[in-house]
Amino acid sequence: MDLVVARPEGLYCPVGDFYIDPWRSVDRAVITHGHSDHAHYGSSHYLAAAPGVRIVRHRLGADIRLDTLEYGATIHHHGVKLSLHPAGHVLGSAQVRLESRGEVWVISGDYKLEHDGTCAAFEHVRCHAFIAESIFGLPIYREAGVYLPPTQYVGSIRPCRLARTADGCGGHWRTARVRHAWAGPPDGALVALKGPGCAGVQHRIWRGRSPGCGAGCIT
Repeated sequence: MDLVVARPEGLYCPVGDFYIDPWRSVDRAVITHGHSDHAHYGSSHYLAAAPGVRIVRHRLGADIRLDTLEYGATIHHHGVKLSLHPAGHVLGSAQVRLESRGEVWVISGDYKLEHDGTCAAFEHVRCHAFIAESIFGLPIYREAGVYLPPTQYVGSIRPCRLARTADGCGGHWRTARVRHAWAGPPDGALVALKGPGCAGVQHRIWRGRSPGCGAGCIT
């Protein structure tokens, strides 16, 4: 029997009778992280990783019925052994490990293999079946350069210092604008901006939509 199946409400564990990141209201929902395409309001009970509890409550409301698990801790529910493991995506992001009758399945949620220092690093979890979410996994995205590691796109900001002007005045910095999602990518960028070669770089963050940006930007 499959430990996870697709239903209109989202990914469902028939043995345990709960959903993982459902996009409709259900009785029990395991949330991989607090981004809006994974954490949806209206379910009766929620379970999430403890490091991300503040983000989940901010997204769904302080009054939701929310249980939390530390990374690696386990609970048993209707014959399913469940644990959460770091996904390396954003603060509190988790892979969901399910075990029943000797079978182990892992649902990744959003995950990142590169450790950028903003959250717990991705943990490799042995399993029989791995359900992976890969937003930019298709070759078209790699060819278009949609995703770059923070150290790489911040590296393109570093050389933005202009040459000294002809009258001997000191050089100045161009404004570099980086488009990003509301959480995750900007965190990695800010950490990288504190690294070698970025002394003197100043930045501001716009939340929400700002002129010329999609979801927001760092300048």
